Amino acid sequence: MSRVAADFIASVREVVAEHVPGARVVLLAGSAAAGTAGATSDLDVVVLVDGAGPGWRRTLTHGGRLVELFVHTENSVSEWWERDAARGRCTLAHMCATGVPVLDDGSAADLRRRAERFIADGPSPSDEDLELRRYQLTASLDDLADATIDLERDVVAVTVVVQAGELALLAERRWLGEGKWLARQLAGARPDLAEQLQRGHRAAVQGDPAVLLDAGRRVLDLAGGPLADGHVRGLPRPGTAGLAVGGADAELDAALTAELTVFNEAAAGVRDQRELTVRVRDDDGALVGGLSGWTWGTCAGVGMFWIREDARRGGWGSRMLAVAEQEAVARGCEQMVLSSFTFQAPDFYRRRGYTETGRTEGLPVAGMADVHFRKDLRS
Repeated sequence: MSRVAADFIASVREVVAEHVPGARVVLLAGSAAAGTAGATSDLDVVVLVDGAGPGWRRTLTHGGRLVELFVHTENSVSEWWERDAARGRCTLAHMCATGVPVLDDGSAADLRRRAERFIADGPSPSDEDLELRRYQLTASLDDLADATIDLERDVVAVTVVVQAGELALLAERRWLGEGKWLARQLAGARPDLAEQLQRGHRAAVQGDPAVLLDAGRRVLDLAGGPLADGHVRGLPRPGTAGLAVGGADAELDAALTAELTVFNEAAAGVRDQRELTVRVRDDDGALVGGLSGWTWGTCAGVGMFWIREDARRGGWGSRMLAVAEQEAVARGCEQMVLSSFTFQAPDFYRRRGYTETGRTEGLPVAGMADVHFRKDLRS
């Protein structure tokens, strides 16, 4: 191990010991692990901890160098791989696959194998995504060909390089990257195209876009051809009208919320619907608990309320609920409504002045119930 690498590892151990003392696995990733770190390079550090909470990220300075901590549980690390993949990227998975173990409880090798398999599978762009990218590149090439103002041509040239590079990679189910990582991915997968895009960009900013236009059209041909007339986005495709049953659908949830908000506010004549949230984190930045709900007119409601198991006797529940009530009063609310399953914490709410207004028996199964509560906030 080189002296520089040894210094990096010593720094990582100090940072993790201070900020994530319960670490099981620690990986030094990025340029520091690859041996290409410069004087200003930061340290990318993946940390695996026990538990089932969400992952978190923290940037700090140690010994004059920036350190990026990516802290995850077994579940959250896979979830973040999938989040990256939805954007065509494998940032966290790549760090897990290439990171150098600094601390290992014996599971680092398995994490590396899982990450390598995930990366090998490649991204799975939808047909809609590829069509949209073809449409965007087609439009940008037209803009580049028509540009007569130097600054506009320069900006569009950069756009064409990025759009063409990303479309070429996704069309072959290859991973994308941000900034320099896109250039590296493209150079590794399609060096000929990378060279043509680079050469074309340099010529374009000097006033001659011909090479860059040719490179962009070449990418379009690889991906199915130019797309302009007939492109449809956001509307059902012909023959797709009808019912569709599925699972989680964030897009549908957002659309229904927007439409119902418009209708409800018009019908009630009260147009002040707002979300209400309370969040608590510990000294390491991990989520201790949270509350989410709403205020509307003179009423407030709690939709979700959770406290981490090891913090449930620390008084956080009472404090979060009290803060939510105070904020509701400040917004002009006179009552708070919520519900709690019988296997959750109905007595907790009773002790804090909430009165049961009804219950739904048999939810989720016989012998259980969803208990509905109300509290007058004016007293």
